[in-house]
Amino acid sequence: MRRKLSRMRSVQSVCKGGGMMETLTQMMTRYTSVAKSIRTKLMTDIDAIPENPNIKRLDICCFTVRYTEVLKSRMLCAEYYDFVQQKRILKGILLTKETLESQLKRLMDIADTGKTVIRSYGQSYTFVFHPDVVKVLREKLDGFELEIET
Repeated sequence: MRRKLSRMRSVQSVCKGGGMMETLTQMMTRYTSVAKSIRTKLMTDIDAIPENPNIKRLDICCFTVRYTEVLKSRMLCAEYYDFVQQKRILKGILLTKETLESQLKRLMDIADTGKTVIRSYGQSYTFVFHPDVVKVLREKLDGFELEIET
């Protein structure tokens, strides 16, 4: 018990601004709160991505794409045109148990490259995002700058 108490006292840090004592638990609580608000803001921004104007949705999981659009993009994958599916993947990244920094790094990689690797049931494949989704994601992440140490 005495050893535990001395560790807790050694974890306390003095803030330079006003000489206030702040424990590691309080710092972690503050970090968790800020990370949650950033994730919530990003989720809202991702939800605000409009539907693909080049498709005609027939049902929740069924739509048609103009043949000229398919020829122009040369993509035969249905998810490439379905912004609902792409938003689901982006939000799924924010719902993982990774740190906020690693989640933002993955989103920034998607904004830079336009693709990500999806791992599911022991398999993996490269998912390519539509340029319109990548453009909106890049605009939303423009304000985030991180120094990520590897």
